[in-house]
Amino acid sequence: MLGTLVLSTAACASTQEQAFEFAVADARSAVDEGRGKLEKAVTGGQGVEAADAATFGPHQVFDSRTVEGGFEVDAVYYGTGRAGSAGTYEGTAVRICVRFQIHPGRSPQIEASDTECSPALPTTIPYYGTVTRTVPLKD
Repeated sequence: MLGTLVLSTAACASTQEQAFEFAVADARSAVDEGRGKLEKAVTGGQGVEAADAATFGPHQVFDSRTVEGGFEVDAVYYGTGRAGSAGTYEGTAVRICVRFQIHPGRSPQIEASDTECSPALPTTIPYYGTVTRTVPLKD
């Protein structure tokens, strides 16, 4: 019986880890998509306010500022992952907080880096559920 318990615990951990990896991939994909939308908006000559409206959903941007040569936008992206089957089904949600540094021009430069999440961001999000971890852009 102890062997069965150890085996099912290992399988459960594997399912949890797999769900987590799917959630991280989903959040990172959302960041890439957001960066692409932002690049398109900035290439179209839009300023920070128009780029915000064209690129980000409600409650996604938690800070923005004008800086020398451009502007910065701090935004949150969520990801969800599910793995397993029958009795071993697991699901999880993660978030990534990213700062986009935007330098408009003919060939806009957009850099993305990790930033601290605002304490005001909710931890339970419709569709995603409860966020279990904040993850970096890259491992």
